[in-house]
Amino acid sequence: MLVVTLFAELGTDGEYIGRAVAERLGLAFIDRGIMAQAVEEALSQGPMATENQMAWGRGVRQIAQRAMVLARSERQPAPAVELPAVVASGAMSEERYLRLLQTVLLDLSRAGRVLLMGRGAEALLRDHPTSLHVRLAAPMERRVARVMELLHADRELAVEAI
Repeated sequence: MLVVTLFAELGTDGEYIGRAVAERLGLAFIDRGIMAQAVEEALSQGPMATENQMAWGRGVRQIAQRAMVLARSERQPAPAVELPAVVASGAMSEERYLRLLQTVLLDLSRAGRVLLMGRGAEALLRDHPTSLHVRLAAPMERRVARVMELLHADRELAVEAI
């Protein structure tokens, strides 16, 4: 029941590396974009549940299952978003969303065979008995060059972003 958490510094191509490692190890790759999409899709299936129902009930399982389906699908992943529309619109607070994500991450870790990227998974699952925590780092000059390329930005903006 392997669980890998990946924390990648900006400019280290963490998403590319995370996806490649997950594929090589036969793990489902779940990042913030997949989590946001899974929350959106699960919440669009029915009315908003109470906080307790979302934290401990069927809602969490639905989101976790949807995240696994999205992670294993052949279609191109949606662009990564920081927050799903339900949070951006104010229908759910950012604090409640983050608590929900923590519960979903715990549920996903119980299922195993997953690589969780970002969202504090390494801290949340620090005591998980079958987890491997990876921090992806690179020299600052490499990161600056990569961010300049990704953002089509000058050096000053890339350093500020990092």
